[in-house]
Amino acid sequence: MSQYPFIISPVNEEEAQSLPEFIKKNSSQLHKQLEESGALLFRGFSVKDAESFEKVSKAGTPNLLENTGGGSPRTLIQGKVYTSTEYSEDQWIPLHCEQSYFSSMPNYIWFFCLIPPKEQGQTPIGDMQELLTRLDPKLVERFQEKGVRYIYNLHGGKGFSVGWQKAFLTEDKQQVTDWLDEQGADYKWNSDNSLSIKLLAPGLRNHSSTNELVWGNQAVNWHVDTFPAQMKKMIRRVYRSEENYPKHAMFGDGSPIDETDIQHILKVQADMEVTFDWQQGDVLWCDNQRMAHGRRPFQGSRKILVALA
Repeated sequence: MSQYPFIISPVNEEEAQSLPEFIKKNSSQLHKQLEESGALLFRGFSVKDAESFEKVSKAGTPNLLENTGGGSPRTLIQGKVYTSTEYSEDQWIPLHCEQSYFSSMPNYIWFFCLIPPKEQGQTPIGDMQELLTRLDPKLVERFQEKGVRYIYNLHGGKGFSVGWQKAFLTEDKQQVTDWLDEQGADYKWNSDNSLSIKLLAPGLRNHSSTNELVWGNQAVNWHVDTFPAQMKKMIRRVYRSEENYPKHAMFGDGSPIDETDIQHILKVQADMEVTFDWQQGDVLWCDNQRMAHGRRPFQGSRKILVALA
């Protein structure tokens, strides 16, 4: 397996001031390197704000995507640049490929370090093709055969977890309905203005460029047994039925994913994580179909921006 992330730094001041031009000029080489290593870290270039970051990401992937229906809270900064997941600083986020709870997912994800954390707060990454070789083969077979069903209950403005207005970044219910219809999602608007969604997505996927099989789901990130003990206890007490949990994951046929499976996946993922400390101005470009990312807890200010393509 290739070493990742592959670090790229400017050779002179002129190059440092023009990362978008550098990416355009070396596009074919960079895409080839990205296919080999799965992640590129641009360090030492002059990328100062959301606007310059958007120019950088568009230079590599011109067709940026809106972050619609995301399973975690974010804020739109400008154009198609968003904050990274806005969970509290003590929260640990396991490895996952962005939006792999949908039937199709972004090909690429970009990260930009606007404000590095004072302590920790790394964005670990891990190769989901390699993960398949480390997981219990019988577990992999179950996920490949059954797929994953995601339970997604979004409140209408007040409640635990994320409201649909935040997830879809709109107050327009018709806009949300139209988008869900396009996705072929199973959903229901409730009398209290909340929204209940069931998403069916693959457990494993074939990479769209290489056709290699990769681990392609977010079962551990959505499953209640991944949550801190107190939160898990509260969710089970308040919501009772798994169908009513704010977020949860089960196999595609509705059968449960055992806690032992969840813990096995988490352990194997943690063992293969690769981390680096963020520096201001860093830009990380990942193959989102292959390279998963997470987040370590942190102290102090931290602002990482994200773009999808």
